[in-house]
Amino acid sequence: IGVDVVKSIMMNRPYSSLSDFLTRVKVKKPQIINLIKCGAFDEIEKKPREQIMWDYLDSIVDQKVELNLRNMQMLINKDLIPDNMIYYGQLFMFNKFLKTCKDGNYYTLNDQALNFIAKNFDVNYVEDGNKIVQKTWDKMYSKAMNPMRDYLKEHKAELLVKLNGNLYDEIANKYGKGTISRWEMESVNYYSHEHELAQSQRNYDDFFSLSEEPIIDYSFQTKSGQTINMYRLNRIIGTVIGKSKLKNTVTLLTPTGVVNVKIYKNQYAIYDKQISVRGEDNKKHVLEKSWFSRGSLLMIQGIRRGNDFIPKKRKDSVYPIISKITHINDDGTLTFQYDRLEANE
Repeated sequence: IGVDVVKSIMMNRPYSSLSDFLTRVKVKKPQIINLIKCGAFDEIEKKPREQIMWDYLDSIVDQKVELNLRNMQMLINKDLIPDNMIYYGQLFMFNKFLKTCKDGNYYTLNDQALNFIAKNFDVNYVEDGNKIVQKTWDKMYSKAMNPMRDYLKEHKAELLVKLNGNLYDEIANKYGKGTISRWEMESVNYYSHEHELAQSQRNYDDFFSLSEEPIIDYSFQTKSGQTINMYRLNRIIGTVIGKSKLKNTVTLLTPTGVVNVKIYKNQYAIYDKQISVRGEDNKKHVLEKSWFSRGSLLMIQGIRRGNDFIPKKRKDSVYPIISKITHINDDGTLTFQYDRLEANE
């Protein structure tokens, strides 16, 4: 939240409520979200942290009380235009496009625009084959949108409920997803509640219960007479709380403690890479962040050697050396991503 905000919070204490806090401390939305997530308002609000979050999110949603054509773009974006009114959404977007084609007192029409007018309006208003007087079109458009105006008036209450619900869901998904444990990891890199993977319903290994030296499953002889030991592989799960590119290590907070994971250099580079794609705007857009980003949930397969865990894989391994946990299901089972995304840099 920054040193300046911390100083301001300390100078203005004490606070009687979140509302009181907001009137006396200048703070940005993401900073408030993080303060709520880490439990800063639990004591003064005296209610569950989830409720504190929902109440705050409800207070910052831009609730709509009126509906008119100025809301058309939002209704289109939220897919709230019914099928029988789709034409008016298309007409709205066509008019928006024409506003970018001004040329003096005219709108210049490309072939697609000419086809739209010919299909839905009187083409005789088109002059010189490719332009229409701005005032003429504006009147035609305004009249043509009357059925949409009537629809918005008639269904105002119903649409407002759907729209405002949609707006709330959007901001709740952006800021309020996850458990309290996940919120604590996101905001302070620490679980004061139970580790979010503690109740996982899969048979994973407790690193601290493993032998400090790997157990040999079986051995075989090479043609040259060399003995090759195949070690029993274990799987641990946890949350990334740190990494070192210099040492090729990841610090994993498991449900029973912190584990240092030593990874081979080439393996480290594969999973630490940020996957990007160059868009039509010629700018890079991130598709997937490093799997070693703080807060990532991982399952790692390998062996314990001393105080370190070494990722390993055998030919008969079912799992890759590293899997990303993408979702913790309500029944405690986990959903995994086993491969990195692929994209051109």
